[in-house]
Amino acid sequence: MIFKVIIGTAVFFLVFLATLFGVYTYDPTFLGFPPPKIDSVALLAQMKKAKSVIDSVKIKKSDLNKIKKKNDSLEKKLAQISDSLMKVRSIGNEAKKTNEYLKLENAKIEQELTRKRDSLIRTNYTVFAQMYDKANPEDVAKIISELDERDAAFILKKMKPKNAAKVLENIKPELAASILVLSATQE
Repeated sequence: MIFKVIIGTAVFFLVFLATLFGVYTYDPTFLGFPPPKIDSVALLAQMKKAKSVIDSVKIKKSDLNKIKKKNDSLEKKLAQISDSLMKVRSIGNEAKKTNEYLKLENAKIEQELTRKRDSLIRTNYTVFAQMYDKANPEDVAKIISELDERDAAFILKKMKPKNAAKVLENIKPELAASILVLSATQE
């Protein structure tokens, strides 16, 4: 594209010079010059200069062909790179989709594991409640006092009411009250 502009500019410049030369040669008064004395030696020198300009344009045409070939080669490489970039973007989009899918699956698995862990904890607390039903209420009260209130409430709720009442008698009243409130709000 640049070389077309350069060649077009050179051709325009040559045509412009030829026009000026023609006007100067045939009617210099049109340009405001006095009529020239015809000097054939100077005229030949000007023709040689014009020929050298034309020859340099021919050389530039050969360079232009080489540059066109390189340009075509670069355009092919650019097309290949563009295709590769499209493939990379496509793979990136697929990776994002896969990542989102895996995040959702991971969340589901974590939720299931949490549910199973909570179920296992409840099962263990139920077993503890059965053991504490058979143990000394004072000893159970000491153990329950050390537990988290939510866990203590769950265990007491799973114990037989008579045994749970005996354990609550041996716990500080403030702790017993908060455990009872939690026990009432638990499922």
